[in-house]
Amino acid sequence: MLNLKEFISKYIPQKQTNILWQLFNNTKSALEYLDTKLNILKRERNIMTATSNIALRNLAAQNGIEPVMKVSSKGILVIKANQKLFNKNGYPLYITPYTKFRNKLNKVEYYYNGDTTLKLTNDLLLVPVAEGILESQEYTTTGDNDIEKIYLKSDAIVEKSIVITSGNKKFTEVKSFYNKINDYDNRQFIVKYSISVEYPIVIYIKGATKGEILNISYRLCNGEYGNLDYSTEFEIDKIITSGGDIVDLSDDDLLIRNYKGFNFGSNGTTTNALRAAIGYNHGNEVLFDNESYRNFLHKFSNILIQDIYVDMNKKSINHIYISKILNLEDVPEYLLKYEYDRIIDTKIYQFSNEELEDLENIIKEQEYALSSHTLDVARVEKYAIQLIFNNIYEQNKYSTILERLIYSEFSKFLYLKHHKINFESIFQNFIEENNVSFEFTIFKESDKGKSNDKFISHNDKLPILKGDFKILDSKNNNYQLFESVNITTRK
Repeated sequence: MLNLKEFISKYIPQKQTNILWQLFNNTKSALEYLDTKLNILKRERNIMTATSNIALRNLAAQNGIEPVMKVSSKGILVIKANQKLFNKNGYPLYITPYTKFRNKLNKVEYYYNGDTTLKLTNDLLLVPVAEGILESQEYTTTGDNDIEKIYLKSDAIVEKSIVITSGNKKFTEVKSFYNKINDYDNRQFIVKYSISVEYPIVIYIKGATKGEILNISYRLCNGEYGNLDYSTEFEIDKIITSGGDIVDLSDDDLLIRNYKGFNFGSNGTTTNALRAAIGYNHGNEVLFDNESYRNFLHKFSNILIQDIYVDMNKKSINHIYISKILNLEDVPEYLLKYEYDRIIDTKIYQFSNEELEDLENIIKEQEYALSSHTLDVARVEKYAIQLIFNNIYEQNKYSTILERLIYSEFSKFLYLKHHKINFESIFQNFIEENNVSFEFTIFKESDKGKSNDKFISHNDKLPILKGDFKILDSKNNNYQLFESVNITTRK
């Protein structure tokens, strides 16, 4: 098939005296640019070839899958007031709904996630908060169409946080107008991803009258960045007296720290999850089988799903095994070993009991009445590797490089479910490229010695580099390993 430039060129004589040819020749670059844009548009509208997040989100929505926006990190702060604060301002003091709190370390803002005023006394006060800030804008309807379209600039909007009101009337978010005719006084709206880079979110509003002023409010959040796996102090935006006056706070008047939670802030549906979802239509998000559980958990960008399977004896029970996604790509190679060992030794890659409990509560909100689940940390398989060189010179020259290579490969399992390692191929290429010779042995805990696998992969167990297990020697005696990577010289 001829492209646009070839088609025009075919019907215009290519002579310098031909005015049309001169005009065409001067616009070849523009036509080539237009061809490129058309090819990109064609690619991004194809399920199999789309590459950008915006195109994937749009295609997913067209196929019945609603990509999830960002999920705000939620947790509980604990506040201890200094007695001198009450001596100066009276007793008690109050914290109003949506009061802001700021992490002193990274300046991320949270807000009191409640609609009742809290009383601050001498006792410890627990305050539920969510990460993010409130944004709002006004829009005057045109009445040009039955359904108004409003575009929002940010893609950092918190899932289910958009509220649309007009005076004392509220619009209700729905998934489809088709099966909601005349529901909610016919004042409804749908939220979708748009195909615009500048305005990634589009809202379709039904039931507004011409010239009606709509107030649109929503929350913006930082997704995963709002999660806390460390203890830190916070500062509060304001507290008030019983008379409604704002208290002038000193640094030592309040001690505010994170107490619980802050685990499941998410960047929304990931690119891999979008690719997996396109082509499948699961309708409403009710959890009842392993596929619906899997799609629901994919929206949390810090969860690596090891396995979800239905109980053989009781089909209503789904067994779920997960670990934390920890991407070490940005860790300098000279620090990778130490960071990886720290993560494995302290089991940072596993969710704590408290984190699992928080996730349990989130899942139960979406679970079908007759379905249930078990939730547990990912099962692991421990490996250790031994390299034996022919001489000390080659060992000293290549041991650091090879150790970093081994750690780099294993670190990918912490964030890539389908990663595979073929050390036979990797080491053989290294030997040929560097004209060096060494032997290698891979030990696997469940094999109680040398691994029988050609590939190391994350099937039913997460492979980790942790050489603290026992193997059987040639006489079937237990032998304790002490190193994850042991590099030595032949004696």
